Amino acid sequence: MRKKILVIIFLYLFLFSFNAQAKTGASSTFDGSGDYLTWGTFIPVSGTSKRSICSWIKANDSSGFLTISSWGDADTGTAGSGYRFKINDSTDRLRTEVNSGNEVANTTDVSNGSTWYWVCSVLTGTNITDVVHYVNNTDDGTASSTARAINTSTTCDLMIGTQHTGACSPNGTTYYSGEMSNLLIFNEQITAVSMAELMFNPSAVPGGLVFFDPMWDGSNTHRDLSSNAKSGTVNGNVDGSASGPPVMFGGGLPL
Repeated sequence: MRKKILVIIFLYLFLFSFNAQAKTGASSTFDGSGDYLTWGTFIPVSGTSKRSICSWIKANDSSGFLTISSWGDADTGTAGSGYRFKINDSTDRLRTEVNSGNEVANTTDVSNGSTWYWVCSVLTGTNITDVVHYVNNTDDGTASSTARAINTSTTCDLMIGTQHTGACSPNGTTYYSGEMSNLLIFNEQITAVSMAELMFNPSAVPGGLVFFDPMWDGSNTHRDLSSNAKSGTVNGNVDGSASGPPVMFGGGLPL
């Protein structure tokens, strides 16, 4: 009898602990008209190095490009410079591009305005066509691509929610519209196992992390929780939302 009581108590505590952590995270909202984040002088990854970008997004439907992250000079720089992760204008699929080159995903419409998606852009080689796009940890295929060797410049610092013009100022036609949460950038090709774990537990960092904004600060100063510890600046009316993706928090998340 005593053993049964102890088992019941153990199960109760386990379920309580699980439910206490399996909460819905918060997010930042972007209105698609001048909302973006800057991070001072900061180039997450440059040159030909492999890299991975992951984020939770709930993007609004749009007839134009919606930029998730951007750095480097992609408008007026040499071919292959710049690095932009965004949603394609005509198909609403994921797109990663450099100057004079791009890779566009094939399957999932990620900007329907009502669904949270865990999206990743993983560079596995040295050409933009070596990018693999993942939606909810599934390879989203390739719809189209234009080959170009990667050579990310060190001009035009990281922006979230828009891309650069040639003068490193925000491009007024590519502002992100919708909610975003837990954006991470790595200076390596992350594995499928790490990607799946990060989806629900962003504190499970596999190594190579160079940037992590949980985006739970809303309109307050955003924080980079990687060792680079950059401070973000809100431009426009980036706001906070109590709703968010089903990520774990507590139990080690460095907030």
